[in-house]
Amino acid sequence: MGIMELLGLRDSSDQPSVGANGEIGEIDEVVAALETLDKERAHYLAHVSFLLSRVAHADLDISAEERRRIETILIDAGGLNYQEAKMVAEIACSRTILQAGTADHRITRGFKELTTKQQRLSLLHCLFAVSAADKDISVDEDNEIRRISMELDLEHDDFIKARAPFREYLAVLK
Repeated sequence: MGIMELLGLRDSSDQPSVGANGEIGEIDEVVAALETLDKERAHYLAHVSFLLSRVAHADLDISAEERRRIETILIDAGGLNYQEAKMVAEIACSRTILQAGTADHRITRGFKELTTKQQRLSLLHCLFAVSAADKDISVDEDNEIRRISMELDLEHDDFIKARAPFREYLAVLK
């Protein structure tokens, strides 16, 4: 972040983030990897992959089951083939671990701008599916999903409805 952003004189959220080593931003990296898709769909899937990995990493560990669930969601709901889904999940999970939350709000806001309420509700279900992949939704994961739902301007009732099918995996209720 430059001095202009720190002073509030320029908003860098609409620009690709470029690191000190000239690396491209996390969304742009996934979009580039999905070069065969149209840009709108690639942006959508990039945002989804980062939000899924954000929840998987909420407890500071992305299990093999959670990573496979992210891949499955990208295949089933995103229409990617296995190799594309594996590559996108790897990029998203790796960047999520390395960045430790620094881009969370920007990515969530970008997803909100790209989607309808129904798409945001579908994502909420997918977030719970990822967190339940290892048969345990930690308090940290549950709280992270709640934060994401609030950032997406979803109602508390929407959150509760999406969480209900995964109730048996909630650590707080065990």
